[in-house]
Amino acid sequence: MNIWPFGNKEADEEKKRQKALQQQAQAEQAESLAAMERGGLPLKARKRLQESQAGPRKLFTSDFSTNEFLLIKEAGYEPLGLVVGTAFFKVGFFDFYTAPAGFGELGRLVQARAKLRATAIKRLEDEAKLLGAHGVIGVEIEARSVDWSNGLMEYAAVGTAIRVPGRPLPERPFTCDLSAQEFQKLRAAGYWPLALVYGISVQYVPNRFYYGFTWGNTEMTDVSQAFAAARHQASHRLDAAARQLGAEGVVGSEIEFFDEEIEYEVQRGDDEVTQRDLMVEFLARGTAIAPDPHPLPAPSASPLVMMTLNPRA
Repeated sequence: MNIWPFGNKEADEEKKRQKALQQQAQAEQAESLAAMERGGLPLKARKRLQESQAGPRKLFTSDFSTNEFLLIKEAGYEPLGLVVGTAFFKVGFFDFYTAPAGFGELGRLVQARAKLRATAIKRLEDEAKLLGAHGVIGVEIEARSVDWSNGLMEYAAVGTAIRVPGRPLPERPFTCDLSAQEFQKLRAAGYWPLALVYGISVQYVPNRFYYGFTWGNTEMTDVSQAFAAARHQASHRLDAAARQLGAEGVVGSEIEFFDEEIEYEVQRGDDEVTQRDLMVEFLARGTAIAPDPHPLPAPSASPLVMMTLNPRA
């Protein structure tokens, strides 16, 4: 007499396999989150980089143009791969309203943006270090807000990791926004990039300063003051970052600014009116450089050949 079994061996084995896979995925996710909380890389990113360097034929990816790639190969450098670092942060409500008397620098917002930028760059350096790179050239950092969450911003740093054959590996790979051509010219002149450096300042200008009624043309001194203060603070912090690295100077310096109108409702008497404030961010960035401790050998001078064109000599 056949009795319907209470369990099916194959189904039980499949359930066990699915449960094991789920537990493995949860463990990997927990490991990735723990690594990212320390400022490191998620597990999948580490695996991707290790796989790209495995086997007899290594594959590289890059954002080089054809001319840059050919120059890198001609100079004897080894492109290793495209490296990326990202970080998201949420702008808190009170960070817009912490300036003294409602006017001035938003200190906590400056610290948050500087920290997130540094985190994105560190993760890019971590990827380059896993590849055994000396540094990353052509680094671009993009900051953007996202549509699916109010006040959420992403910082993404992207560049190409390279190795210089015959040169000892540093403790941390360098980062720079130089092109391949600029990097080679820098080395030929006896210099070495240390790191991308930057300075940030965020100033807040309330409505009563930003929108003033006047019968004639006049300078809006409070807006001018806010822009001048932000520009000065960003440049000062760029210089301080370069000095901390022991740099001789900064090349490729640029100062950018971004403005954002902050709109909200306020109660004035019996009426609710729209308040429009101005937030302006200045970003100074560049590549800190110093004399190269392992400079390129000086090119040997070609012998001077002198020939007479006088047939009688």
